[in-house]
Amino acid sequence: MSLDTADRPTARLCAFIAELEFEQIPPRVVRFAKGLMIDWLGSTLAGKGARQVEIIDGFARAMGPADGPSLVIPTRRRTSPYFAAMVNAAASHVVEQDDVHNGSVFHPAAVIFPAVLAVAEAEGKTGREILTACIAGYEVGIRVGEFLGRSHYQIFHTTGTAVTVAAAAAVGKLIGLGAAGINHALGSASTQAAGLWELLRDAADSKQLHTARAAANGLCAAFLARDGFKGAAQILEGKKGMAAGMSSDAVPARLTDGLGSRWATEETSFKWHASCRHTHPAADALQLLMRREGLGPDDIAEVVTQVHQGAIDVLGAVDIPQTVHQAKFSMGTVLGLIAVNGVADLDAFERQALADAGVTRFRSKVRMEFEIDSLYAIASLNDVCRRLGKSIDHSRVWNIQAIPPTLREALTIAAKHVNDDIVHPPTGISNISEWCKKDQCWTRLQGTLDKLEAALPDEFFEDLLSLEEQGEERKDAKVTQKIDNGIEAQKRVFDIPAHQWRTIMQELGRKRVLTPRETGVLQVAVQMPAKIPTEKQCLVLIGVLEKARNEGLVALAAEEEDA
Repeated sequence: MSLDTADRPTARLCAFIAELEFEQIPPRVVRFAKGLMIDWLGSTLAGKGARQVEIIDGFARAMGPADGPSLVIPTRRRTSPYFAAMVNAAASHVVEQDDVHNGSVFHPAAVIFPAVLAVAEAEGKTGREILTACIAGYEVGIRVGEFLGRSHYQIFHTTGTAVTVAAAAAVGKLIGLGAAGINHALGSASTQAAGLWELLRDAADSKQLHTARAAANGLCAAFLARDGFKGAAQILEGKKGMAAGMSSDAVPARLTDGLGSRWATEETSFKWHASCRHTHPAADALQLLMRREGLGPDDIAEVVTQVHQGAIDVLGAVDIPQTVHQAKFSMGTVLGLIAVNGVADLDAFERQALADAGVTRFRSKVRMEFEIDSLYAIASLNDVCRRLGKSIDHSRVWNIQAIPPTLREALTIAAKHVNDDIVHPPTGISNISEWCKKDQCWTRLQGTLDKLEAALPDEFFEDLLSLEEQGEERKDAKVTQKIDNGIEAQKRVFDIPAHQWRTIMQELGRKRVLTPRETGVLQVAVQMPAKIPTEKQCLVLIGVLEKARNEGLVALAAEEEDA
């Protein structure tokens, strides 16, 4: 595939899409795209009957033809491709279970599939043509979202902006536009792209309007281009283009990153909870923890979720949700559903999100905190200290069970320093997560430590330990930890009655997993309180309890924990 075009990212992107053939797409990507389509269809059907969808469908009925070649999925009626795409895209984005791409922070399926399938029905396209067009849309949309960067997402709903461009590319590919025609389509689509996050503050219905208009506008742009309508050639990266007005950290190289080798479509993920994707890591963690530890909602006093800035920008606007849809953007509500119901699915949101007293109580226990980029930030601080022959006083952090203000300030400065560097990876790399895993990322950061050291406050350096002081701290910590371990082991051993130790000895002896030393120590334990195990013997007995768990003696382990 030749990309010998003018040295403009948009032009290269359009050439790639125009020349893309089904046979060039890896089979695994095709299979993945089929899964994305099935997932999208489920989300669209789930949107049937939603108030927002019915209003948009009412508009389509009033303004569009009463019949046509394209199916409106929620109502099973037919109309023109334009209005079918509009209604189906609105329905796709109601229940918050449509797919998501993390790097571009948007939901491609909700716009791309409605636009492509509506046109495909009208034009009699084959399955291969449909899949090629949809994958083209994903490849374009994801790169446009990554190009616009995180600053764009702070204000703009990327699913309403970048995916408008994706829809134009997908439909343009489907109807056979060449590179110039796709470029014109992208120009007309981008100049219509819109979607503002202010909707979250008062539970506005704009989110469904964003996807509806994105699908319809992208489709419109492609058909206009087919008829000779011209769009701006550098609408994405131009001086008065999309990035100039909607982003402060756009990187044009991301528009063409890995074309033909990196298939961004397969980076898209499915959503298991019926809520904003930013709530999912915390929901997964809480669900796993409660199941593993056998906890109920009343057993939990507080939940602190550490999240990145993008999550705070979107979820921070919702305190006490007023609608079910707004509840999907409330971290407290989502975790409340997990705690009370075990899941945060469609049914749980409809029945419990607003009215359930248990969910309401749990919501008040949840708070979000901005997560300091600790791995690289702490590593950078440690390297600064090491160069000075100093060390952070980790023992102080442990002793007070908090991060001292001077260290917190230093971590914040280091986190910003690290973030400012890693969000600008070398040309050709657009996936920041993958860039951070490379040795070159850390090597480049180490070259900026002088700048970081100059930015740190004097108070931070005053609190550092010398290497000699650090050695003394380690010695003291080892002694303290040894004492703590011994006391804790004795307490646990003494809490278990002698008859229970006898049962453990018999069961593990039958399985022949005990060492001679463990058998000898157990013979002391079965005689409590006549004989008392020493501190060292108690540590051995703790190891025996772990063996009991590993051998599947669940009842014994449970009884020991309940004691």
